[in-house]
Amino acid sequence: MPFRRPCYPPCPTPEMAGVTACALGTICADRLNASGAPRRPSVRRLPPGADLAAQGVPLRSLCMVIDGWLAFYELLEDGRRQVLHIVVPGDVLVPPSPGDDVPYGIQSVVPSLVCHAPPPSAHGESPETAAMSMAVTSRNAALAYGHLTALGRRTARERVAYLLVELYTRCRAVMPPDRALRIPLTQAVLGDALGLTSVHVNRTLRRLRAEDLLTYDAGCLRLLDPDRLAAAACLDTETPRRWLVPLAHPLADARSSERRA
Repeated sequence: MPFRRPCYPPCPTPEMAGVTACALGTICADRLNASGAPRRPSVRRLPPGADLAAQGVPLRSLCMVIDGWLAFYELLEDGRRQVLHIVVPGDVLVPPSPGDDVPYGIQSVVPSLVCHAPPPSAHGESPETAAMSMAVTSRNAALAYGHLTALGRRTARERVAYLLVELYTRCRAVMPPDRALRIPLTQAVLGDALGLTSVHVNRTLRRLRAEDLLTYDAGCLRLLDPDRLAAAACLDTETPRRWLVPLAHPLADARSSERRA
């Protein structure tokens, strides 16, 4: 689901011009070259299964997923995989601090388009860039704690409902209203994220469909009753707010403008 809006501000990179919206616009504008002109970001296309960062290799630059879905993962020695975090279109990825060990990798689940911000200028990061990095890191910590609780204490039905409501909430924050959400994740990927077998995921999805809580066919999710599905996940009213980056987001701003128009 590529974003069909111009970047903020207009991006000098040909692959991005007139096609997408990008939360990195102000960051790129702050990162100037020696002549004082904005540096050009780089765009990387990833086929399914390609690593944006291999396991144990830290991400090198601040970047944003323009199109596609990715997964943070960790592989065990015997080949078993745990999906630690699902990255949706519009998400900003923040590299770890220099010298930090990273036990995970980042891999594309479907064909994906990722924009890498240029390196920082000699003057260092702007307050806006630092604020975005802190907000993204704080949001990701909240997501991780929620997933840990789900794996440790929620039933299979609650886990599936929790993850679907989370993905729906995060994507709808930057999507036009009144659209079904297409989740291009296989039941195997969902199972790796939830600590369940794909057979168990399939059985649970069928149960939720039978309760008229959602439809999920060919990777297209439509929540028929989000409030009831959230209740099925044992969610309180404050939890979804923690899933969103608490920072002004260009895509969210554009959506608000559309609603006011």
